[in-house]
Amino acid sequence: MKLLAVPAGHVTSKMPEMEGTAPNPVMAFVIQTAGETVLFDTGMHPHVREDAVGYWGGIARRHLVPVLPDDADVVSRLEAAGIAPKDVTLVLNSHLHNDHAGMNRYFPDSRVLVRQREWDHAITVMDDNSSGFVRNDFYDDSALPEFFDYESECDLLGNGVLTLVSTPGHTPGHQCLKITFPSGAQHILSGDAVYNAGQLDTGEPPAITWDRDVAVESVKRLAGLRDTGASVHVCHDPGEWHGVEKIQTVYEEK
Repeated sequence: MKLLAVPAGHVTSKMPEMEGTAPNPVMAFVIQTAGETVLFDTGMHPHVREDAVGYWGGIARRHLVPVLPDDADVVSRLEAAGIAPKDVTLVLNSHLHNDHAGMNRYFPDSRVLVRQREWDHAITVMDDNSSGFVRNDFYDDSALPEFFDYESECDLLGNGVLTLVSTPGHTPGHQCLKITFPSGAQHILSGDAVYNAGQLDTGEPPAITWDRDVAVESVKRLAGLRDTGASVHVCHDPGEWHGVEKIQTVYEEK
């Protein structure tokens, strides 16, 4: 069983949690377990290379400026590591923002599982300039994803190995992924519940929130999981991912 980190470009930003720490990595993750190859988040769409403002809207001018080298999109990274899109059995997203769901539609042979409350929100704003949700990233009415929902936690495989943890606030359906290895070691993928690891100590939510009070409670929940021994991996934290320029193993158990 293996957890892999997939570096997929970076963003620069004027948000307080990110300013001065550029480049801020955009990360995706692969979990390989019991015949499953699970992709958590799909990074940014390649269109941002040619026309970031045209594709993302005004948000790409200063608020969240994407940088995606030719070989750094999620599909290219996976292929360089010998993982073809068709090898991915399940695609999940922490949420549907443009730096986390940009390549969802590049996995037509995979089961793409989307939380209903996140989808319902995203499709109401996906055509708004600078909403952070981009129609072309995840929406195809001829090939809709599989929808599901839950309240607190969702055991994806029914064996306790992959557990989605509800952490709304940044967006209505934001979720983290808790991975439990055979030894009992737990690793949690934070998505944007926090932007940097320090927020787990300060309790400060991300600057962009759908509901700030709810986001604060989600930070507390994530910090509580860390305090019980789980390793929390923060997607945009430059300290954790500095120097990671290709897919690498985060943790593995035979």
